[in-house]
Amino acid sequence: MAKRDYLGSFELIVMLALMRLREDAYGVPISREIEETVGREVALASVYATLERLESKGLVSSELGEPTSERGGRAKRYFHVTAKGLREVRQTRQALVKLWKRGNAAGTSGKRARNGGRRQGLRHGGFRARVPEHLGDTARGAKPWAQRRQRH
Repeated sequence: MAKRDYLGSFELIVMLALMRLREDAYGVPISREIEETVGREVALASVYATLERLESKGLVSSELGEPTSERGGRAKRYFHVTAKGLREVRQTRQALVKLWKRGNAAGTSGKRARNGGRRQGLRHGGFRARVPEHLGDTARGAKPWAQRRQRH
């Protein structure tokens, strides 16, 4: 099997933010877009580290804009998704959709878990996320998972 580097979740989020912002894609708006869309804080340094990693993979390219007085004469570095990057995003989307559909089908198949016939997990968009038996559900009075012994 050929080695393949898949996009990580944060890499995919950054790529999608780049695609949405188009020409205005530099560090601050990218992190702001992620924070507004995903709903969690993002360190600007992690955005830049991810952009550099994506650029080294050839998935994004960058160019320096004109120096601005508001930045003390420094230029902004604008990022763009490359054709290779767009292919990777599409392939990642296809893989995730395929996995999601398989997971959705497995979650609604009617099979019971090995935990006394109870179904565990949360519903999210029709997908049933299974909780491993040894983690249990502390909301129902079960011991925290760290106090349990794993059964193999």
